[in-house]
Amino acid sequence: MRRTLPLSLLIVACGGGAARPIAPANHGVDPGGGGAPAGSLDEARAALARGEAPDAICFAWSASTRTAACAVDESSIQGGATLAVRFLGDRPAEHVYYQHPEDRQFFGVEAEFIDQAALAAIDQALRDGGFVAWDFAPRELAPGVEGQLGAIALRRTRTATGTDGDPMTGVWDTFTDTVEARCGGAWRPVALPATSFASPIGEVTIATLTTPAGQLVFTASWHYGIEGDSGGGADAVALPALCP
Repeated sequence: MRRTLPLSLLIVACGGGAARPIAPANHGVDPGGGGAPAGSLDEARAALARGEAPDAICFAWSASTRTAACAVDESSIQGGATLAVRFLGDRPAEHVYYQHPEDRQFFGVEAEFIDQAALAAIDQALRDGGFVAWDFAPRELAPGVEGQLGAIALRRTRTATGTDGDPMTGVWDTFTDTVEARCGGAWRPVALPATSFASPIGEVTIATLTTPAGQLVFTASWHYGIEGDSGGGADAVALPALCP
């Protein structure tokens, strides 16, 4: 599976100007960008059928519906796993195709729990929308470095807050994580889901990109390992303009 399911986050903001390849940027994205076609969707479809995720969080684009197809997931040994494809854009939708039993620890996708009807619905949605495989060319926004997204400056701060755990069995560092946008002369926090984007443990990678329709996208991936548990995942949510 992709990145042993470390949690990733995708945020799409309309308006305003693991093992995934990410440009070593902190220079934001080209405001006239949007990526480029990336071959066939067959590989992504095959990965989903195996209960795996495509190589990229957002892996396909529909020009006719101005919508991106993105693989989202969340998992941990103790908490189970959920995998879905979420469509973000003018025709939003979500199809959950794997739900691990709540009473069983999760060590990997078990084929009998893959929802074949949901996979068929995903495939039909991809065909109906005329989706093509797409490289959205995300650029990383690292902690402590200011980036640029079109005319908007961004900055990210990840601050160590202490430790958690038991000294007898194991301890781990804890953090706060924030992203801000400079609107005029003032920095304003970007409202992001705290449980996925601002993971207080583990490592989080955040990147920016734009869709061909000009939708602003943030992605963030995380993974963690603590005493008795490890996990991660992928999430997606649409946001309003950063500087309305």
